[in-house]
Amino acid sequence: MKYYILKQIAQYMGSFITINYIKRVNNNTIKIEFNDKKTLYFDMTKGNATVYMKNERDINKKIFTAPFDVTLQKRFNNSKIEKVYLRDDDKVLNIVTKSKSSYKEQTTILQLEFTGKNTNIIILDTQDIVLEALRHIDEWTSTRVVKVGQKLDKLEKPDFIFEINSIDNIEEYLLNVYTKITSKELENSKSQKIRQLQKQIKKIKKIVDNLEDVEQLEKKAEDLNREATNIVANLYLKSGYEKSINIKK
Repeated sequence: MKYYILKQIAQYMGSFITINYIKRVNNNTIKIEFNDKKTLYFDMTKGNATVYMKNERDINKKIFTAPFDVTLQKRFNNSKIEKVYLRDDDKVLNIVTKSKSSYKEQTTILQLEFTGKNTNIIILDTQDIVLEALRHIDEWTSTRVVKVGQKLDKLEKPDFIFEINSIDNIEEYLLNVYTKITSKELENSKSQKIRQLQKQIKKIKKIVDNLEDVEQLEKKAEDLNREATNIVANLYLKSGYEKSINIKK
């Protein structure tokens, strides 16, 4: 996702007051319902992270219950939004919220990183201590560790200037993103089914091509029928104990 689009999304989200409900709807996507029922989907697939809106209802009924999902809902359901911004002027969207636990008010940061190989959703406290993450990363995998209980290092600043542009209607744009996603999924599904059908056709064609000629099959059937008739006609020669008999052709 381009920086200027993400920046405009952050500005759009700045008008929201509360997070009514949040949950993961598939392996890499979370759904956030804000006040006034405005709903955004954050697809954090590595290398293809995006944000979209849609008018249709969710079909996926899978329930995610990993520690990440439990913390996500515990910290952000019915929370008040304090601030939405891009951290360090990078493609890192931060949503700062406050929620009341049974005995105190908690400030939590939902950090969504739209940064290629580092794409992730990380739940942080005010000291940048990781409370949970969509993807945990150890020291063997990367120099930037993402582990519960450890302080999260900042991402390295990009050494280039982001493109500057603007979108006239951000809601219309986000709805169009979803249309493109579903169209692409449909095309991929059609291509897959066509490949499967072509494979089956090729297999059936091979079987058909290896079948014997019709005339040969008819001749074989006549020969077998004649032999069977001859066997029946000579069954009287068998007394019941022979293992074999000679019959007249």
